[in-house]
Amino acid sequence: MALFGNCTFKLTGASFDGNMGYSGGALHSPNPITIITATFSNNVASAGNGGAILALNGITVTGSNFHSNSADGYRGGAIWATSNTTVTITTSTFDGNKAAIGGGIEINAPVVIVTDSHFLNNSALGGNGGGAYLATPSSTITTVEFANNNAVLVGAGLYTQGATTVKTSTFTANAAGSDGGGLMCDSAANTLSVTLSTFDSNSAGENGGGINTKCVPTLSRNTYNLNMATGGAANGGAVYSSSTSATTETLSTYSRNSATLNGGGIITSGPLTISQANFDSNSAGQQGGGIFGTQTLSISSVAFSNNVASASHGGGVSSSGTFTISD
Repeated sequence: MALFGNCTFKLTGASFDGNMGYSGGALHSPNPITIITATFSNNVASAGNGGAILALNGITVTGSNFHSNSADGYRGGAIWATSNTTVTITTSTFDGNKAAIGGGIEINAPVVIVTDSHFLNNSALGGNGGGAYLATPSSTITTVEFANNNAVLVGAGLYTQGATTVKTSTFTANAAGSDGGGLMCDSAANTLSVTLSTFDSNSAGENGGGINTKCVPTLSRNTYNLNMATGGAANGGAVYSSSTSATTETLSTYSRNSATLNGGGIITSGPLTISQANFDSNSAGQQGGGIFGTQTLSISSVAFSNNVASASHGGGVSSSGTFTISD
């Protein structure tokens, strides 16, 4: 279906199955689109973006399902959208979609808000963002599940390029060939806030099994379990921050995360402050089974148990900068 003319399109309760087009396999629109309780399955963009939907002037999605849509060699397995206004996705599921980049969705807009939704089993077969690729100045992710997504490069669950806020969300068993198995925030000029979220059994072939961030991170009340940085020189089993600004982590738990090189739990390139946290049974092949700090490191009210640095220093903590520890 192709929509033209100066209009706003609203679609409620429709089903699109097995359609094919050059771009926007099921639906292509240069005008704003609102999608409510619709189903898009097995649609294909054969020579362009948007396996199910190509939206060139904004989109709002509520209560809809996107299953097994594809834009092989292109972008946005289920949805590719651009907008000059806020894009919102609510109570929707993206399952088994695939594209070269943005296996589930790719959104280019000033603000993206995703709430109460699920990104499952999506794949970025040629690059970044297995579940979602958000090329936006501001992204807010609230109560969203990212599970079993894959990316050849980075950000298997979620890939963002701007200021990113993640709340009460889960990242489970996502796998990136390079960095950021669960989440990649790829902008040194922006911030990343992650609170009350869980990262479980994610993996990265290089750095940051759970999270890899160039954004300035503030982390609080999170749980990191069984995340892995698996490559030969991989760092940060749960969290890898290459930001040279200060990283803060409070009231979080790191358990059974691992890295083949340094920082089984967390490693940062800038100052690191951790308080009221627990590190249990994390491991690193070289230094810092729990924590590896490369700059100023401040730790207060943190418990360490059964962490291991297999072939070098600091089973619990290794620091190459100024180190302060307190109750």
